[in-house]
Amino acid sequence: MATKIKNLTLPNELCLLLFMLGMGVFMIAMPKYGDDLWFMRSFGDWLHTHGCDRFTDGVNVFRTGSPMKEIGEEWAFHYNYDNARIGNVIVMFFLFMPKWVGSGIAVLCLYYTVMASFRLIGVDWRRSDVVPLMLSMWYFLMPWQNHMGGLVYQFNYLLPTALSLAVLVLKYEPDKGVMRRIMLVVAGLLLGAWNEAFSLPLAVGVAACLIFYKKDRTADNLMLLASLAAGLAWLIIAPGFTVRTGTLDSEWHTSMLSIIKRTAKIIIVMHPGAVVYTLFAVYACVKRVKRGVREFFSDSFAFLVTVGIWVSVSLAVFTTASPRSGWWADMMSVIGVAYILTNVWKEGLKSLRLAGIICMSACMISLGLTDIFVIKTAREWNRVLSDFLDDPFGNVYSNRFGNMDSPVFMLTKFDSYSAVYRSLTPPFTLEDGRRTPGTSQMVHPDLRDYTPSKGILVPGKGGVRNYKGHYFICLDTTYCSSGKLFAEIDCGGVRTRDLRAIVRSFVSESDGRKYYSLELTGRKIERLVGDVISMGEFIDDEDPGPNDSRMKD
Repeated sequence: MATKIKNLTLPNELCLLLFMLGMGVFMIAMPKYGDDLWFMRSFGDWLHTHGCDRFTDGVNVFRTGSPMKEIGEEWAFHYNYDNARIGNVIVMFFLFMPKWVGSGIAVLCLYYTVMASFRLIGVDWRRSDVVPLMLSMWYFLMPWQNHMGGLVYQFNYLLPTALSLAVLVLKYEPDKGVMRRIMLVVAGLLLGAWNEAFSLPLAVGVAACLIFYKKDRTADNLMLLASLAAGLAWLIIAPGFTVRTGTLDSEWHTSMLSIIKRTAKIIIVMHPGAVVYTLFAVYACVKRVKRGVREFFSDSFAFLVTVGIWVSVSLAVFTTASPRSGWWADMMSVIGVAYILTNVWKEGLKSLRLAGIICMSACMISLGLTDIFVIKTAREWNRVLSDFLDDPFGNVYSNRFGNMDSPVFMLTKFDSYSAVYRSLTPPFTLEDGRRTPGTSQMVHPDLRDYTPSKGILVPGKGGVRNYKGHYFICLDTTYCSSGKLFAEIDCGGVRTRDLRAIVRSFVSESDGRKYYSLELTGRKIERLVGDVISMGEFIDDEDPGPNDSRMKD
């Protein structure tokens, strides 16, 4: 029996095919949402004029041409109030096209990323036992749930991921020809200006290698560092950079305890890949390498990976603390763990074959459930959008409401729930000249004829009522200005602070009064295991995003 398990294997070609197919369905089938809709606000009238009300479908640019005036308006706004990332410049040309066009490019970039990572660490992807494990790490250790189904985020994170691998492959390519150096400089310049969360960790890693490794003090590395710095300079000098840094939360570091709690949460919860890599590296140094740390870091690549990971995590801690802000750390953790397994801990590969099969199987089950849920959500999105455009000032009914509706084994790796159609923008001009309000009065069908007498008051100071498992605030309760609230809840002894709730208004068909529904967006496991027995007072998230006057249309 032991021999059969040892010889058990999955064809690497099949693993790669299933992984790319699963990820491709998610990335392409997800409707445009989140920042996609924010970036498209200037395109509403233009799209409507060309008969496109379902903006995920897009238009045929060979027939309609490109809305250069609207694109120019968005460029100017984001440059002055958001950022000057190249990805945000390029994505404008794809937002009014069918989503599959831009997302198809992102899927190709993901495929290149995976294949280039094999090449970078010297893996024979057709034969190596590390391939199933590495593919499952690309799934489990990356923050896909942080809006990576949206086109804007795909251009800001999937495209520079591929560009990062191109830079690293060129950096460690033995060829020293002129063309390779030109490509290295151009790729470094593009990466520097594409996303600071990618270019800064790489630049610090390259600079650290220049200091500590004599062999790295080459013209190639100096040129790469200079190109990354030039690209970063482009981002820093943009007026939007000052605006964004001015909105960063500065209250969390008022005490040492708050710093420790925030740092621990970001490292353990948001970036477990960094922890996994560090544990592997420490074990390799202590147990599997004859001369310990010195031998492990004899290759500057391991040093660059380690430095880059923890610079990226530090950026996440001191900036937005969102999972995607440490994308570089997660990406390099996957590559770093595979590098240790294939180049340092070689004798442990065969013993991890079964682990790779188990992890890959779990990955495929989770991805399959995700794709089914995404396809159903996309269909629901089309129906909801049609209902909204038919009556933009009335209720929109949907029973696919939140992450509680998604299968548990999706592992919350994807935000394929109602965030997709929470804000129905851009504000199309309707036939009678009315402008849509931009957001829907979305409500679950259970609340169609709601009256307060049907609800049960939830204990606590929140003033929240529960009806058939739905939470809402009555008319006489203070309504938040941003549409987002935070509160403390108690799920049968499990207390959670700062749980986010999305607020949506609706009008009951029974009494014609306005109520505000609350969608709790976190702590799914706790809420599945135990009922919410109390809610504390809700706190308004007063900063809904960039101060865009167009939001008031």
